[in-house]
Amino acid sequence: MLFLCIDLQDWSRIVKFRPNLMPSLSDISNDSQTWVIAYSSDNRTSSYYLYRKGTWPPQLLFEIQPDLNPFTLSKMHPVVITARDGLRLPSYLSLPVLPGVPSVLPASVIGEVPTVKNSIFAASHGSAANSNKIKSIHWAPKPASVAAAALAAAGGVKPLNLKLPLILFVHGGPWSRDTWGADSVVQWLNNRGYAVLQVNYRGSSGQCGGPRNGMWCVHGSHHKHS
Repeated sequence: MLFLCIDLQDWSRIVKFRPNLMPSLSDISNDSQTWVIAYSSDNRTSSYYLYRKGTWPPQLLFEIQPDLNPFTLSKMHPVVITARDGLRLPSYLSLPVLPGVPSVLPASVIGEVPTVKNSIFAASHGSAANSNKIKSIHWAPKPASVAAAALAAAGGVKPLNLKLPLILFVHGGPWSRDTWGADSVVQWLNNRGYAVLQVNYRGSSGQCGGPRNGMWCVHGSHHKHS
């Protein structure tokens, strides 16, 4: 709801200020003139800035765990897993930083990940979605024709065959969800050589609604046990 209180021109400048990071409004003064902005990513910790309307640039307040900056952290890759009944499940695959492990996943692995234009996030949040295309996967995806074509061109879904041990890291709930961003537990597991998969199974926040969800919005354990 805080987005209703801010000027979109100002927000556009905030987005462009750190173009490779994801901005979010952490706090705002009662008169909407002073903002605390958090910039985050999947492979670095967050930094917080103070922005006062009419002044530029925002002032750095502090960074979370700056001692981690010299290290290469793992990336969180959006993937879409198609359930046996055809429902698309927005998920995240994080791989350890090791020789031979790709930093970019092919279309045959990521599945039908929606673009910003083909996501519900873009429809509901407008220009904010343009801050980071990966953010679009946070919300239930609409059919992504471009991604579907890329997947078909790649010959369908194929395994990576990296021979890594994998941990299925299941979120609680089912009224919560996994989101894109740096996760200390995932980073720790990646650092120990494990791949980590996080699945937003039916019943997760943002997954309710539609003919294939039905009772699973109440009994969301279907995909935990399948």
